[in-house]
Amino acid sequence: MTKHLVVEFMSDEMPSRPVRGRSAKQNRSQETRERIAAAAVDLIAENGISGFTHRDVAERAGVSLAATTYYFAGKFDIVAEASNTNLRRYTEAISRVPRRFSPTLSHIAAFREFAFRLIRNAAGRHRAGQLAWAEISIDAVRHPESLALAQEWTDHIFRLWSGIAMELGVDHPEQAARSTIDTVIGLLFVTLALNLGTAEIDAIRSGEANPLEDWPDCFPISDFQNHLDGKGGRKAVQTRQKIIDAAIDILIVEGPGAVNFRQISKRAGLTPAAATYHFKTVDDLLQVAQKQLFAESKDRYRAGVSGGGQRHGDMDQLVDLTAVVFQREATEQGRRSLATFAIWLEAARRPELRPMVWRAISDQSLAWQRLLDPLSLAPSPTRGLLAQAVFVGKLVRILSTGALTADLAKVRREFAEDLSALADGTFWAISKNGTNI
Repeated sequence: MTKHLVVEFMSDEMPSRPVRGRSAKQNRSQETRERIAAAAVDLIAENGISGFTHRDVAERAGVSLAATTYYFAGKFDIVAEASNTNLRRYTEAISRVPRRFSPTLSHIAAFREFAFRLIRNAAGRHRAGQLAWAEISIDAVRHPESLALAQEWTDHIFRLWSGIAMELGVDHPEQAARSTIDTVIGLLFVTLALNLGTAEIDAIRSGEANPLEDWPDCFPISDFQNHLDGKGGRKAVQTRQKIIDAAIDILIVEGPGAVNFRQISKRAGLTPAAATYHFKTVDDLLQVAQKQLFAESKDRYRAGVSGGGQRHGDMDQLVDLTAVVFQREATEQGRRSLATFAIWLEAARRPELRPMVWRAISDQSLAWQRLLDPLSLAPSPTRGLLAQAVFVGKLVRILSTGALTADLAKVRREFAEDLSALADGTFWAISKNGTNI
């Protein structure tokens, strides 16, 4: 990698989230702020943004409670500092990547290695940082003042990835950067939600795995399915639905960390005992909420496809329908999509939620596989999962930046590029002949 490009990456002005509070004037003070930010990243990963306090951060950082309130005016100023820290570390790491690759790798193989290394790290030593990033990205949707900054972050990361693609000699570097960013975001959410290990990521990367066949035994549905079904008369069914709707509302507005029976009963206008009568635990309730959200989205997808009269093996129409469904999910159903991804991130912390999340992911991946196989030149067992990752990653990216008209206007062209590449085997993440060279 040429030196001037390294300098350009590092000197590119990074957007930063405003932080109210006192600045550090001495090295010791700066170290204290950094410890507080590092502790916040860990706590966000462990509990979500709604699940920690100043006191929690002080205890984790090993500083006084007064120190957190001295340097940070409020809780979300600590979150802002954690956000800035994460982006700074990401920028520093990404600018060093091209120098690490062997010159024997082809351009696209080196780019693939770079992308999958990030995902592999999310399954290993960088899991906490990536989970915190995902939480902060989703939380931006809940705070209008954060959306403009999220757009700046996205633009900054896009410039970094485009520069990496250009330096590695990848054809159409801006297109490759956009496609890779969306796919990596989608795979990161899948990796975090299902707690995938590096072995699973390596198998996807090499093209040797068929997740739809290899992973189901890890996420058995039958263990909990029966006791989630509600029983009783019409009034009981109506009460149960009020509880589910209240939980989804809290997921949308505050996040999973704020979902508890007391808040649910208050929002639903029920007695505190009502929620515990219908659901043994909050986890049971979140599983049912995920089930309902998934069923709703599947019905919307099916209506979109059937309403368009899709012709078998017609790529143009598949792209048209995908773009229409996506725009609906990003605008009309954006809040429901937010709730779905909030449950995915909660599944990263609660193993009991993973079977239901896997059911949603695998069902959509299988649907993509069935749509793309008739259009494809050669079999690829990961094609469906990659298509689902593109869709999810693009939805997270666009939701977290406010679903701007300029971004939505590009969706149809972007899907045309990615779905066509997935069908003809030229998609950047599909390895050739079982290798990455």
